[in-house]
Amino acid sequence: MNVLITGGCGFIGSHAAEAFIKEGHEVCVIDNLSSGKKKNLKLKHSFYQLDICDKVCDRIFKIHHFDVVVHLADAKMSSEGRGIDVRDNIDGLANLLSLSSKYKIKKFIYVSTGAVYGDSTELPCKEEQVPSPSSSYGISKYIGEQYVEQWGKVYGLDYVILRLSHVYGPRETAGENSSVVSKILDKIASHETVEICDTDNQELDFIYVEDVAQAIYKSSYSTISKILNISSQAKTSLSELYTKLQEITGYDKVTFVDKKTKDIYHMLLDNTKAKTELDWAPLCSLEEGLKKTYEWHKKEYKEKKKTENQKKLKERIKSRNGLFLYIENILIFIVFAFLSYRIRSNIYNTNPIDLMILYIALIAIFHNFKQTAIAVGLSVVNYFVQNMMYGSDITMILYGLNTLLTVIMYSTIGIGVGYLIEKKNEEIEEHKRICKQKENDYNLLAEIYEQNVAIREKLKSQILGYEDSFGKIFSIVSALNTLAPEKIFQEAVNIVSEIFKADGVAVYIVDKTKSYLRLMASNNINYSPKNTFQVSESEEISWVVNNREMFVNKELKPDVPVIISPILNNNEVIALIFADGIEFESLTLSFTNLFNIVMGLITQSLVRAYEYEQATYSQRYIEDTLILKNEWYKKIKQIRKEGEAKKSCKYTELVITTVPGSLIELSRKLSPLIRSNDYIGVDDNSTVRVLLSNTDHQGAQNVVKRLMNAGLNSEIVEDER
Repeated sequence: MNVLITGGCGFIGSHAAEAFIKEGHEVCVIDNLSSGKKKNLKLKHSFYQLDICDKVCDRIFKIHHFDVVVHLADAKMSSEGRGIDVRDNIDGLANLLSLSSKYKIKKFIYVSTGAVYGDSTELPCKEEQVPSPSSSYGISKYIGEQYVEQWGKVYGLDYVILRLSHVYGPRETAGENSSVVSKILDKIASHETVEICDTDNQELDFIYVEDVAQAIYKSSYSTISKILNISSQAKTSLSELYTKLQEITGYDKVTFVDKKTKDIYHMLLDNTKAKTELDWAPLCSLEEGLKKTYEWHKKEYKEKKKTENQKKLKERIKSRNGLFLYIENILIFIVFAFLSYRIRSNIYNTNPIDLMILYIALIAIFHNFKQTAIAVGLSVVNYFVQNMMYGSDITMILYGLNTLLTVIMYSTIGIGVGYLIEKKNEEIEEHKRICKQKENDYNLLAEIYEQNVAIREKLKSQILGYEDSFGKIFSIVSALNTLAPEKIFQEAVNIVSEIFKADGVAVYIVDKTKSYLRLMASNNINYSPKNTFQVSESEEISWVVNNREMFVNKELKPDVPVIISPILNNNEVIALIFADGIEFESLTLSFTNLFNIVMGLITQSLVRAYEYEQATYSQRYIEDTLILKNEWYKKIKQIRKEGEAKKSCKYTELVITTVPGSLIELSRKLSPLIRSNDYIGVDDNSTVRVLLSNTDHQGAQNVVKRLMNAGLNSEIVEDER
């Protein structure tokens, strides 16, 4: 997937770019560097230093064939809210929307702000709430939202508008438009007193920048066109914020002031829709995010002080160089004055050659206009001194015609030569500026040309080797973009089967004791793996579990899969993938390397899914039980249905007909009687059900008997599919 990120060198933009790059996508950044910094983005990407209103953007769209545009670039609003900033933002947005329609962009992501709600009293703010921005920045973003929505309606452009709460994190420098976290940490880093405005008990909804980047990434492959709030949905007052920062930094120089600011005092955004529509949740706690941000600010402050010291050193050298010009001028004057005196004293000619004219001309040629004026003044003083030394009366010198002519001559030569030299220097500087501009234009065109050649060669190689092309691989692996582990296990089977032409693929989860493997999914068309494995019964499986490395059956041992690959989480084996039916000739080094890459992508997706499960645990399960709430149980059941349709897994469902006591008691009694890959949940009628993974009718009958022996009555659910 080719992604364009405007403002990609900025605070949020650089994190968003990294999120796409780390997932294997091509990223192009357009940034005029008015506030962003190239050092913010160190991973491989294409970069153009341009304004988003520039006509060259059309050429960039044409070359790169973008799939997604993420719009983060905007003119920074002053506290007075200058109209030109609003105009610049809208002009740039309109240009991007026009180009996105022209080149058929699949998804346009507009990053807005929670400031469009203003200082609302209806908290948490929901997307349906009518915006009422109270700041110039909020007004500008709200106008942008309306542009995007109308463009989507008129031209059919798919879009997502993300309203962000108070974003904080690394790479944000303190300034008028920065977050309060950045401002406080900047004061702490520079050992200044932190002023906290305690008026009206200001409370904000803080969201870590990497969580925002993940929301942007997930929006890129969503099928929705709507507005979503991206927030932590948790209020934190400034005094609470500083208390947390004090615990982290140990800094206590703070004063609470009672002064009114133009900030929004209360912000809390409802993120329910984002969680549902994007399978997204904020994973970074405020404490963890503040620690990461503080560490970055400390490092940045050290670099800033180092840069400032270097700048001061250069200024001192420059000031010394300026002083040197005066000293040099005076020394040259002394030499010429001495020579002039010697010539006049050694010859009887009353009108000797005036060396001071040469002195003035030299200073005008090689120095600036100020030094030339000093040279003219010194030469006039020298004229008076030498004439007085030779007996001339001061009155005669002052009112003599020769004096007037000499002063006029000195001034004319100094001003004339100085003016000509100054004009020539200005012409040279202008010529240099034009050459520099032409050089920049040439470099831009050369970069575009190189990108064009690279893309052409890439497309050529993909066409020539389509079966193994990375474009095809990433299009297949894109099915892993989900936060449901069950779905990932199911898709992993299809991915390995399709990419590596494996006849038999199965995914097993490893229990906590590392003793048993339980089947989660398989391609059951020509492959019927065992439902349960004991790790100790296979030397190869034991080796993979203990060494956490991939096993390749190059010795062609019978009844052993061609490949057994581990899936790791925190360096622990949580699952195994069996791949069988692969031709022996295919087991080359490049094949195994590619297998490792695909396994890495599967592992990344699964780890993110487990993190999401952990973050949403309280939302998924009924309190104090292992029983899934109705909406989550239905999701897992739907995944099982899809897997059964694709013949990658099967399932059987039981309904508990008698519930002894409370659900908590039922959970404690039922959980030990089923496997770790089975699920308990409630249906629309609040009836408790059990979903048995990879279990046929006969296996389900055995479970019913087991439950009956434990005092739980159940029935097999029939004909609901």
